[in-house]
Amino acid sequence: MNEVYDIYHDESREESYWHGFLFVPRSRRGYLLSLLRESREGVNWHKPLSFKDIGSRTGPRSPRVRLAESWLNISLASFQQQKLFTLPTSFCIYGSPPKYFLKLNELIKCKFVVFKERDNHRKMFAGLSKQERIETTFRMGIKGGIHRLFNKKNPITIGDVFIDKFGHGFDVNRSLRRFAREKNEYVSFLKDSKLIQQHSDHRKIRKNQKSDDSQFLQLCDILIGGVRFHSYCPDSRKIKYKISWPCKIILERDTNNEFRMKQSRFFNSFTLGETWLEDRNWQFRPLKLGEDKGAPKLIQLKLPNF
Repeated sequence: MNEVYDIYHDESREESYWHGFLFVPRSRRGYLLSLLRESREGVNWHKPLSFKDIGSRTGPRSPRVRLAESWLNISLASFQQQKLFTLPTSFCIYGSPPKYFLKLNELIKCKFVVFKERDNHRKMFAGLSKQERIETTFRMGIKGGIHRLFNKKNPITIGDVFIDKFGHGFDVNRSLRRFAREKNEYVSFLKDSKLIQQHSDHRKIRKNQKSDDSQFLQLCDILIGGVRFHSYCPDSRKIKYKISWPCKIILERDTNNEFRMKQSRFFNSFTLGETWLEDRNWQFRPLKLGEDKGAPKLIQLKLPNF
C-alpha cells in the first residue's frame, strides 16, 4: 500500500505570498511528535511557536528561540530519505544537559514544499477575485510539489489536509477538488480524506481536534519563515540567522541536478520555488540563497602607481 501522508499548509504574506506544505507520513508521525514534545519539555515553552515572533530583542537563551532552533534541526533530520546509518543527520535538543545532540532511530521521510508568488498576486489576471488568485497559487504549489517529489516508484496516498483556521480567506476545498481531477496516476486520496480547519494555537483547539496537528502547523510556520528569511533577507547579525541554518542548507541544495541529488540523503525531500507572471505567461525558477546583509564588506584598496 502507498504511504499515507497528511498535509499541513500555512502561508506567509511578508514581502510576497508564500505557500508552505509539510507532508508527514502517518506511519511515523508518532515518532516525530515525540521529538517535538521532548523539545518543548526541555525548554519549558508551551505557547504557540511562530517565526515572526522571534525579534531582534529576543535573546539566544530565550525558550522560544531554543525551541525554534531545535524544531528546525529536527525538521532537517526528518527530511532525510535514505542513508540513515551511513550519513545520519544529527539534531539538537535543549534540556539537561543544556544542549545535546541526537540521531534518528529510523527514517521519518517528511517532505516540504515552498511555493512563492513573487508579486503577491497583484499582476494576476483581471476578473479573478483575491480569493481566487490565492486558490490558483495554492493549487499550483500543491500540484507541482507532489508531482515533483513523488513518482510511480514512490507513490503517495493523501490522507487529511490541514489548514490554519484563521490564516486563510480562500476555498481550499475547491482547489483540492480540482487538483484531484488533474493529478497523476501515482497520486490517490483515502476514501475518508478530509479538509480540516485546525487552530494553529494548540491551546485553543476544539474538543474533537488533536493538539498534535496544531504542532505540525506551527512546524510548517517556522519552516516557511526560515526559508523566506534566508532567500529574501538573510542577515548574520540576527538571531534568526543562527537558529534557521537548516533552511539555509536546503536552499543551498541544487535540486535540479538530478544525478547528484539521487545520491543525496535528501533526495526528493523538498522543492522550493517561485513564480510570477510575465507577458501573461507563468515563469518558474528555484528559490536561491539571498545575499547576507550582515557579511563584512570587502574593501578594495587602491594601489599607488609606480
